[in-house]
Amino acid sequence: MKKWFFSFVSIFIFLIAIGCIGKQPWQDRLASDTTKMQNEGWNKVDVLGVPGDWVANAWLNSPTAIAMNVGWIVDGVQHLKSYDQMGRFIAFRSYVKANGDSFSIVFEKKKPEPAVSAHKT
Repeated sequence: MKKWFFSFVSIFIFLIAIGCIGKQPWQDRLASDTTKMQNEGWNKVDVLGVPGDWVANAWLNSPTAIAMNVGWIVDGVQHLKSYDQMGRFIAFRSYVKANGDSFSIVFEKKKPEPAVSAHKT
């Protein structure tokens, strides 16, 4: 019994060490990122490029920009799409895959209405 237990524990530790256990699939991580953005009031607008496992990601937005340019790479070819920020804010998460390709998920949030002054002059 002790030998079996020791073998099981050794194999389990080895699998954790090489990353076979405990690594969340990229689809789950992507869903988690999207849910986090939606919980902060953002709505998903677009998925640009081909989603897949990634090695790096970044979240980008610019509340004062007139438009946001979102880029992605498929098979080494760069693409760009522009989103205006008239009446809305645009943010996106960009993901870079190990092969150099990338994909982006675009989100929007409605801009608040400007405050109206109640006093007359």
